Amino acid sequence: MFVARQTGTFRLRANYTLLFIGDQTTMMGGKISLHEAGTIRVGRDCMLSGNIHIDVSDMHSIIDISTGKRINPPADVEIGDHVWIARSVQILKGSRIGENCMVGAAALVKGDFPEGSLLAGVPARVLRSGITWDRRRLPLD
Repeated sequence: MFVARQTGTFRLRANYTLLFIGDQTTMMGGKISLHEAGTIRVGRDCMLSGNIHIDVSDMHSIIDISTGKRINPPADVEIGDHVWIARSVQILKGSRIGENCMVGAAALVKGDFPEGSLLAGVPARVLRSGITWDRRRLPLD
């Protein structure tokens, strides 16, 4: 069950699309799109900031001139439990983010990232392992 505490846009524009959003996940102005058949899974207790974009597709076909065949098929996206996605992040098709991760602002995510990772950059890369995060603003030691 999705508990909407903020706002966002969901666009399921094709047949055979699935969107799963876990309990206690919040979103503040992000956009989740399925322009082609595929699945996006967002785990429970995730925090999605504003101006993020997640899609299973490039939205348009890229064609190999010699064969005339499309070379950019859609691919599912999976975001584990308790993932914080900061402002202006883009998560591209085929990406997998493990649980307890934090994705830094304006990152471009493509690929598989292990649980407990701090990701940032264009393209995103692991900056630190063995982390988690908390919605509360805890005091510094």
